[in-house]
Amino acid sequence: MRRPSAVLFAVLGTLYFSSYSTGPARNDVDGTSSGLAGSRECSGCHNGGNFGTKTAFALVDAQGRAQTAYRSGETYKLRVTIATATAPAGYGFQLLLIDGQKAQAGTFGLAPQNTQVSEFNGRSYFEHSRRLSAASVEVDWTAPARGTGALSVYAVGNAVNGNGGTGGDEPDEAIVTLAETQASATREEAWPAHITIAQSAGTITIRDGGGFGESPYAVRLYDMSGRLSYSGVLAKAGLEITGLQAGTHVVRLEGESGAGAGRILVLLP
Repeated sequence: MRRPSAVLFAVLGTLYFSSYSTGPARNDVDGTSSGLAGSRECSGCHNGGNFGTKTAFALVDAQGRAQTAYRSGETYKLRVTIATATAPAGYGFQLLLIDGQKAQAGTFGLAPQNTQVSEFNGRSYFEHSRRLSAASVEVDWTAPARGTGALSVYAVGNAVNGNGGTGGDEPDEAIVTLAETQASATREEAWPAHITIAQSAGTITIRDGGGFGESPYAVRLYDMSGRLSYSGVLAKAGLEITGLQAGTHVVRLEGESGAGAGRILVLLP
């Protein structure tokens, strides 16, 4: 009498685990480490694989440039890439963006084939709707309103062996913080007297005449729409940014204290 029950349990278990092939959030599961209600780490179920899975997330602007910060109201591409050392039978993924209040951040566009935007607990999840053959997927995303602040991004990629269960798969999660850019295209801010800036065709050169030892400035370059086009660190020897297009640029310095300074430059051809 016990054998049918055991068989039934095994069948139901297989159906339960394989149901996530239609998307975790579609089945009321947040597969990230977000800590939200209903969340569970993907590796809690999918494990035992050895594909060398590495998941990466990228925020890509309209010019195809990867950004580390968003500008309110702008539309970007959100890209999830699942790299592996050995080829799996396919891939699954889930992507979540939330603000500091744990609320949904921004709006997803139309989901491409074999993916979907699923609603769960008042938030939107971009995820697979069936097993994917491609290791990279992207979707349009419109950034939230000005003043939303930093966002937390949870991108989970899963390399699967295609056996219909969870054994022999290998997930990996990328957790990224996206800052809200406050670049100004219309005004300059106080610039340190010991920092000099020069320009020539396609090049901006920044030097520190006073030196600052172990406290370098972060340097960010924005176009006039507020999009980040360069990010680096100013060292004692100076910094040279090359290969720039002619036009107006905003150069911003940020020290360890968070204090900033901005200069507007018109770079000639």
